[in-house]
Amino acid sequence: MKDLEFLYEYLEKDFYEALKNLENISGEITEIRIRRNKNVVVVQKGTSRMLYSKDKAVFVDDNRFDEIFLKMCDYSVYSNEENLKNGYITLKNGARIGVCSTAIYQSEVLVGIKSITSLNVRLPREIKGFADRAVKHIFADGVKSVLIAGKPSSGKTTLLRDMIRILSDKMYKVCVIDSRNELAGKQCSNFTLDLGVNTDVLTGFEKSQAIDIALRTMSPQFIACDEISQKSELLSIFSGFHSGVCFLASVHAEGISKIFDRQVSRELIMSREFEKIIMLSDDFEYKIYDINEVLYENSRLCDDNNLLKRDRLFCGEYDFAAL
Repeated sequence: MKDLEFLYEYLEKDFYEALKNLENISGEITEIRIRRNKNVVVVQKGTSRMLYSKDKAVFVDDNRFDEIFLKMCDYSVYSNEENLKNGYITLKNGARIGVCSTAIYQSEVLVGIKSITSLNVRLPREIKGFADRAVKHIFADGVKSVLIAGKPSSGKTTLLRDMIRILSDKMYKVCVIDSRNELAGKQCSNFTLDLGVNTDVLTGFEKSQAIDIALRTMSPQFIACDEISQKSELLSIFSGFHSGVCFLASVHAEGISKIFDRQVSRELIMSREFEKIIMLSDDFEYKIYDINEVLYENSRLCDDNNLLKRDRLFCGEYDFAAL
């Protein structure tokens, strides 16, 4: 899949050609920010810049914005309603579109959105070979669980996708939990992104439910899931560990020390089930850490109280509210 070709059906010709020209001149575009009644901004290598077509900034007025949005919804806002309430839509090739809007509440329950003002196109990337070094280093002595961490747009999904592909092509059984269709880019019954020859994909399910399904029905050696953030997901992952399954998972973190700031990622590390952590930097580089090294450097989190909490978690008695 060419990086920008999928956008041809959603954008007017001058808009699309301007993107292609910029890609040819300046390299990979990672985000395209489309705002109502504003100029288009693109992000390349972490730097934002205006998009120009024939020396004129590409401007998106009301009509143009609404047409782009409707095309991205496949002209059915209703079928995308649940995702829109969560701030995104996913295109059929796996590209995620961040959506800014106004919330509609009834009796303190979010029932819908209105007044769409911004669209952020995050481009899915296939970089085959990106995970080669990590796989050779981590899995040389057998299978294990790996946690991938980094800031938004640092390459977590790209690295995870390539790790899945390599392990799958080595004939490990991998089950991918693709809640937002970003890892596989499923289009009808076909996948537009390469996840290897021995991979099964559950698309669109909530992560916790999909993990449970995978454990019951697919006998995986690895379960892979992107952006772990919910308590329910954490509990399903620990259920998988009890079943002898390894996990490839990603979380948000600004740095290796900051990975303890989020409750879910902290508990994943404290479990000691993840033997390695891969930390991505802004320039798409990564460093591999041993879990014992990370815990030693953050020994304040390894006191008896925290170990007791970990044991309670494994016994099914964990009280998240107590944190």
